[in-house]
Amino acid sequence: MSKLECVDEDVALMVTSWLRSGATTWLRACSRSCKLLFVRSCPVTTTRYVYVEAVDPPWWEEIDVPALREKCLRRLCHLCFVKEFSPGNRLSPLAVFRVDAVDSAHLQAIESTRRFAQKLWRDKEFVMAMVMQKGCLLAYAEAFLRSDREVVARAADQNGAALFLADDKFKRDREIVSKAVASNGFALQHVHDVSLRNDREIVLKAVSRCGLALKISGNLKKDLDVVLAAVKENGTALRYAPRSFKRHRTVVSAAVSQRGEALRFAHKSFRQDRGVVLAALAQSGIALRYASPSLRQDRTIVLAALAQTGETFYHADDSMESDRELVLAAVSSYGDALELADDHLRSDREIVTKAVTQDGLALEVADDKFKSDRDVVLKAVEQNGSALEFADESLKRDKDIVLVAVTQNGMAIEFAHDTLKRDRAIALPARAQNALAMKFLDVTATSDHRGNLFHIHLDN
Repeated sequence: MSKLECVDEDVALMVTSWLRSGATTWLRACSRSCKLLFVRSCPVTTTRYVYVEAVDPPWWEEIDVPALREKCLRRLCHLCFVKEFSPGNRLSPLAVFRVDAVDSAHLQAIESTRRFAQKLWRDKEFVMAMVMQKGCLLAYAEAFLRSDREVVARAADQNGAALFLADDKFKRDREIVSKAVASNGFALQHVHDVSLRNDREIVLKAVSRCGLALKISGNLKKDLDVVLAAVKENGTALRYAPRSFKRHRTVVSAAVSQRGEALRFAHKSFRQDRGVVLAALAQSGIALRYASPSLRQDRTIVLAALAQTGETFYHADDSMESDRELVLAAVSSYGDALELADDHLRSDREIVTKAVTQDGLALEVADDKFKSDRDVVLKAVEQNGSALEFADESLKRDKDIVLVAVTQNGMAIEFAHDTLKRDRAIALPARAQNALAMKFLDVTATSDHRGNLFHIHLDN
């Protein structure tokens, strides 16, 4: 356990103030001879979560949880760790604890720990380790380290956005810029040298990493290879391409194959091109929205869209609403589409059953005869208990139907017949599923002297 004894008072004090402030801080909690141990915290209201990570996983094998609590955590200012989320009896390379209490007496140490933190961020070895984990932590480093080529190179390699935090001289450095755009294409916006922003190799790296970086690619937007690389990474980058490329079949096909909605930015001639539209629909059914009116009347096109999601039925031509096969395909994956179907199809048992099985609330727009159909209503409340609202009054008295509804959604008790709101067999499952269902129950409640509900009188 010798490595645990490396934790010193200065680090312990810093951990305490850091947990209290909720700041995202990284600490070196071991001596230089040991592998780095990192701790970080994320506040969730008054609860804090601490993630402990070891660079050297074998080190964790020497530690068991009880020993860690006894010999390490107590030294870290007597933190109260009430729950452990790590699997098994030993710590994994990533262990998570929930911290509910920190001794308030240690708040007096905040000033000294701030000075200790500043000392850490002046240490090149420490900063190098930090930016290798998260490049944007370069922001906390001292100015002289943000001018250090080796430090900036490591940060840019991890996250190109760190280029923004580096000394200006690196924003004109080809090697550093190349590393930055290779990890984050939008780092191109931080490049000061115009010649580098128009460097074909650098821009290609940027748009290959982030297609939308085409927006800031300057004159190279006119380069076919650059535009193709951009739309292959993100089809919607087509919106930033020159008009000539929005008419280019190869570019448009690549864009819609990567992101169907890119059809929106293609020249209008492609919106009525059957091959291009089908390629877009194969990637996203929503692309039907951008197809020409004539293709939205094409059964084959609409079926291809519905194969992706029934929601696209909203973008089909109105003439499709009387086509049984299309309506059935739509409600099978999007029950709400039943509202678009012609009246005679909302009276079709197979279609209505498919719709309520996918979305119980589709019962609202089904033909009235199904609202009193026990089998259909049962399927609806199994999917969404609130569908009980649209059931016939006779079925709101049906104990089996109501029980299924409140078991799925306790708040469905609101729509049950009043006699069932007093039935223990209905009320208790409703309350168990959602405590807020209490406001709809017909109950007489008794409270203790503190006002806490401790007994409910219900009919047997």
